[in-house]
Amino acid sequence: MSVTLTRLTSQRQNDHAAFQQRDLSCTDHVSLWGDGIHLCIRLDEAKAVVLVMIGVRADGAKKLVAMTDGYRASAGARVDLLRDCARRGMRAPVLAVGDGALGFRKALREVFPETREQRCWVRKTANVMDALSKFAQPAA
Repeated sequence: MSVTLTRLTSQRQNDHAAFQQRDLSCTDHVSLWGDGIHLCIRLDEAKAVVLVMIGVRADGAKKLVAMTDGYRASAGARVDLLRDCARRGMRAPVLAVGDGALGFRKALREVFPETREQRCWVRKTANVMDALSKFAQPAA
């Protein structure tokens, strides 16, 4: 069993390394969605997060563009991720959608200043609903 786990872990690490180094110049993304997925597991770092970017092509196809681990959803980690994508040939998307966190917007302005920004309406609606009393939520 341990040999199988070692082999599978090694293969996954190789696949991940290839994914992190692949050329991004062949695909234009009309829009880019970025978010941080907070992990609810016990790690040394209390605020571990996986930063994810999904691109949408002109034909509507969605593709995972990049992901990396980080600490919180900081602007620095997002800038590093966007810079890495640009280094691998990714061109600026027309539109980028993210949560209200300033880190993603700040990173976009630094790496792809020509990209328009939009706040995610689903996230914004959820935040408004959370601010309402439980009594008022069904009517809203």
